Amino acid sequence: MDHVTIRSERDGDEPGIAAAHIAAWLASIESDGARVMRVDEKDWIQQRRIRLAGVDGPTTLVAEVSDAIVGHLTWGRGPGGRSSAHRIWSCYVDPSYWGTGVACRLITVALAELAGVAVDLEVHGDNLRARRFYERHGFRNCATSHTGARGLIRYLTRPGASGLHAAQPDGTICVCSRASSDLPAPGWPAGNSCRSEVSPALGAR
Repeated sequence: MDHVTIRSERDGDEPGIAAAHIAAWLASIESDGARVMRVDEKDWIQQRRIRLAGVDGPTTLVAEVSDAIVGHLTWGRGPGGRSSAHRIWSCYVDPSYWGTGVACRLITVALAELAGVAVDLEVHGDNLRARRFYERHGFRNCATSHTGARGLIRYLTRPGASGLHAAQPDGTICVCSRASSDLPAPGWPAGNSCRSEVSPALGAR
């Protein structure tokens, strides 16, 4: 896979963010047996702006390959900043890049940026792939918001929690560079290809 750059969102990124998000959402919906013909990109962008207006201090990272946005992650506090935790509101990667480590790089950089604070998120109970992904990055199941298999489960990572790819004291992060359908489990053999690098867009702190 070509080099992946993780950087902050900038003007003009909305169409690329929308395209990656919609593609991932459609792939997920269709895997559940539903069929959606199309999603209006302009409407999606407008709805995203409305949602982000209710988030305190929203921050979005994008993953870019060959100048094309292939994924994004957004965090921020809830309305009014009532919670001390920062919430990951969305994390989506174009299905063409599932299993390539792009999502791993997004969450790793985000958690490095949020070092020292609690971070939470919600995921559907039957989304086992996502649940495994977040658990391997230090998140733990702390509450079920609704009943049923598709009920939302709240995950939380505490300040200082060490996930699979923790930030190092010098600001480098370990990123998964092998292609696989899932992330390796904690304690994976050193022979697998994992390397440390500083995000080219954000740099070390």
